[in-house]
Amino acid sequence: MSEGHIFIDASAEVHKGKEEVNWEEYMKIFPDYKIHIQNLIEKENMIILIGRSEGNFSENGEKLFSKNGNVPSSEDYQGSAIWPAKVENGLIKEWRVYFDNKKNRSLLKID
Repeated sequence: MSEGHIFIDASAEVHKGKEEVNWEEYMKIFPDYKIHIQNLIEKENMIILIGRSEGNFSENGEKLFSKNGNVPSSEDYQGSAIWPAKVENGLIKEWRVYFDNKKNRSLLKID
């Protein structure tokens, strides 16, 4: 990641720079977070990953419980996604998450 990289989450909220994005803290919240890549597309200065993600919520190493009192399983928190990444000078300048649906595939011109 570049120093001033931008992360745009699936709800289109923009986070700028390493301090605001804080990937280390994100990995503490989702310690078993995984991305399963099923396809990779290269376009100019962009790579697009298509696949699914999964992970459990955690707080200080403790699993968080869902509203019904159960520990969420990875299956409860997984979904198909598209991750476009803009690359500049060999570093990721922008990392974004989209839900994998027809509208977003059309927007990214990957249909």
